[in-house]
Amino acid sequence: HHDHGGESSWPLVTGAALFVAGLLLGGVKILGISLSWPIFVTAYILLGWEVVATAARNLVKGHVFDENFLMSIATLGAVVIGDFPEAVGVMLFYRVGEYFEEKAVERSRSQIMEAIDLRPEVVILESGETIPAAEAKVGDLLIVRPGDRIPLDGMVLRGESRIDTAPITGEPVPVSVRSGDAVTSGCVNLSGQL
Repeated sequence: HHDHGGESSWPLVTGAALFVAGLLLGGVKILGISLSWPIFVTAYILLGWEVVATAARNLVKGHVFDENFLMSIATLGAVVIGDFPEAVGVMLFYRVGEYFEEKAVERSRSQIMEAIDLRPEVVILESGETIPAAEAKVGDLLIVRPGDRIPLDGMVLRGESRIDTAPITGEPVPVSVRSGDAVTSGCVNLSGQL
């Protein structure tokens, strides 16, 4: 549901600036009305409308108690009791956290795509024939020699080995595999022929 690609940071930055301005102008009043009120309301709408809208949409679908709903309840509750800085602050920190989470996911995704590009272009059939990986069919028996990268997801039929899954899972310790174990493409076969 995150479709706010390039523009996702401006409401955050503006909202954060308004939050700080609201805190600084907390004591300033014009005609007896505190200046910070309209600033906090604007900041809350900027930062929170999407979260509240998502919560409302999910409520209609019957999804209660997701994070959007909980953030909306917490911050709208703060608004009701007149604690605007609290409402804006909570929403701001939630959105900042979400922003960094999104960036982390994007980075992981690009790393996974790079890892996928490590797949070999050719595979060796049991007969010894080499064919393009794209032509391998379900049920083909492939040979993976020690030092080779596992070309396609599959299952070990014969042989025992240790495989390096670090490019895919990040797990630093090699994993032992034997007959019947599933293996994932992109991992490197370290010791035995499979």
